[in-house]
Amino acid sequence: MQKAFLLCCVLVLLALLPRSASAHANLVESNPAANSVIAQAQATARLRFSEPLDPSYSRVVLSSAESGSVGTDPSRVAPDDPYVLLLDLPALSEGVYALQWCTLSTVDGHTMQGAVSFAVGDPAAANAPLLLPPPPPDPLPTPAPVDVALRWLTALSLVLAVGSLIFSLTVWRSELVPDADVYESLSDALRRLAFGAALAGIIVAGGTLLRASTTAESSLLFTITGSRIGLVLMARLLLAAALAGLLRTAGTARSRWALLVGLGGLLTISLLSHSAVSQTAGTTSLSALATAAAVTFDFVHLVATAAWIGSLPALMLVLLALRKRGGKLHGALVTLLVARYSSLATAAIIALAATGTIAALRHIVGIGELWTTTYGRALSIKLLLFGALLLIGGYNRWWLKTESVTSSTLSRAGLRQLRVNVGLEVALSVVLLLAVGVLTASPPTRDAAQTGSDFAETVAVRDVALSLQVARDDLAGDIFAVTARGLPTDVQPEVVIRVSMPAHQMGEQELELREVEPGRWGARAPLLTMPGPRQVETIVRAIGMNDVRHTFIVDTTPTSAPSTAAFTLPVWALILVLAFLGVALSQLPLGNTWQHRFQLGSVVMLLGAFMAAVSPYYFTRATEPSNPLSATPEVLAAGQAVYQRSCVTCHGVGGKGDGPAAQSLPGLPADFTQPHFATHTDAEVYGWIKGGKPGTAMPAFGEQLSEEQIWQTITYIRQFYLDAQQAAR
Repeated sequence: MQKAFLLCCVLVLLALLPRSASAHANLVESNPAANSVIAQAQATARLRFSEPLDPSYSRVVLSSAESGSVGTDPSRVAPDDPYVLLLDLPALSEGVYALQWCTLSTVDGHTMQGAVSFAVGDPAAANAPLLLPPPPPDPLPTPAPVDVALRWLTALSLVLAVGSLIFSLTVWRSELVPDADVYESLSDALRRLAFGAALAGIIVAGGTLLRASTTAESSLLFTITGSRIGLVLMARLLLAAALAGLLRTAGTARSRWALLVGLGGLLTISLLSHSAVSQTAGTTSLSALATAAAVTFDFVHLVATAAWIGSLPALMLVLLALRKRGGKLHGALVTLLVARYSSLATAAIIALAATGTIAALRHIVGIGELWTTTYGRALSIKLLLFGALLLIGGYNRWWLKTESVTSSTLSRAGLRQLRVNVGLEVALSVVLLLAVGVLTASPPTRDAAQTGSDFAETVAVRDVALSLQVARDDLAGDIFAVTARGLPTDVQPEVVIRVSMPAHQMGEQELELREVEPGRWGARAPLLTMPGPRQVETIVRAIGMNDVRHTFIVDTTPTSAPSTAAFTLPVWALILVLAFLGVALSQLPLGNTWQHRFQLGSVVMLLGAFMAAVSPYYFTRATEPSNPLSATPEVLAAGQAVYQRSCVTCHGVGGKGDGPAAQSLPGLPADFTQPHFATHTDAEVYGWIKGGKPGTAMPAFGEQLSEEQIWQTITYIRQFYLDAQQAAR
């Protein structure tokens, strides 16, 4: 009992290690800012990244556009903030400089690199070379085959080992097998299957550790002792070795210990996964709890995977061992085992669906990324294979029920058909885990940072990936950068942009860009000085090919600072996932008492999820402030004046969302004449006017309008709906 307690403490300690970590440390902000022009450099450059940095590899160096490398003291990770990289700067003369950085996340050894360019001196002396923002991330990066292979084999070995043990302890029970010789021989075969998987896990864990030290460009000893990644990988290696040691000899007690150790090995996968991504860029308790919840769900996802597809080879082994044993006894035994396995698989599938949905929502921003990014494509393949396995498993269950109606046992032909179906499931499971290897080796789309630019967007125009980046600088002029991937190799294209602002009918300004880097064009010009949405038509043309063109919408309207927080799981969704996990546990072959307890707990949590979802809404409605103004002629006249000055270009004269700038916005403005808008309270509308509406083009007017002016505007726009209702009568 004391050993079990100590091992649980070690696993809990490992679970707490990730804190707020992620798989890719991307640049969030820098001082000096990217493409800024400063009169004098500060004493220390400060670069903040999205994830904690491993000091063994992460660094930044200074270079000059004229003289190359600039001598400085070595960079360092801030002692009070692991997200920040610091570099002491010498006195810098006038010129253009670049902070070239490379980072190693403390989670799984993924490296990132980039550069922050800035100029020192007079902005008017624009004779220095133009430094473009770092190119936008490739939406279809190809992960290193060795990384994919190591992740695939890690999942395959540990899932197989844990799945075989789960099958032995929950499905293959001695009380179900009347023939003691059959039970002992197959139990030994299942143990050897898990033992072989554990040995493979040792080899793969060692290879992963060597790969981590190579990636970090450090010695193996330093990787193990000086980095969190090496510590977790070493723990995985030791756990795999302990698992193999426990499985060398038979014994139910040893199998239970081996299962606990195997679960620890699966936990190390979760600790080095994308699910360990931080919820915020800080180290607050809330962020740590959110990260711990994400890691826990990922761990549950892995355990469910082991219980379902990790148990399939064990089931196949039993079916193959019984293929030469005829008679009603063995046919009945197979029927009983498959029924128990189906209960285990049903529980696992429910848990997989719940936890997998949360992970997908966390890492996928839009549905289109399922086929336009490497991560999304790998996830799509995984989902297709998951669906295929569900169909085959469902067919097996239906077929067995049909067979049991006509006979209490399975014939040899029935056993043969079942073996074929399970063999197909095993093959699909191996491919599914390969897709998981690609998935975990690719950066999630939500984590892909757009560094060094205030606007960045990539679109597909026929076979060309066309990107526009804009780095704002009101003093020295905005930098426009265009990247075109997929152009024919034998063309020398011209690239121009045409900037217009239809809302103000200011005409069109054209800017020709020059090729600064292969496949990248740029120029500096003050074209975005007036706030508001603009159409930036980007044209790439060359003799012998059709023009590649796209109109981007660049909105320079001042808004509240965007949140750097990642996807956060609402409380009601957390409770809902727990409810589904309770439903999953109720499907296991347990006693009726425990099944009823899990079912009752699921019902209670479903009610709790409903209350957690609706209570904040009604509480907010009950406590929010009301409009202090009445619809008097004076208030309406004042509101109309504000509306005509600040709102009419987007929402239109009649409030129908059909203003002159509406068509150029990414989403139509609100139509104040529709019943849907009438369901929003004045307090909600007040918040949108003052602080902007997230996810839309609605800017913040809190610094331009007083509190009274906002209430006057709300009173006025409410008249649009009343007038529309009166006109419809």
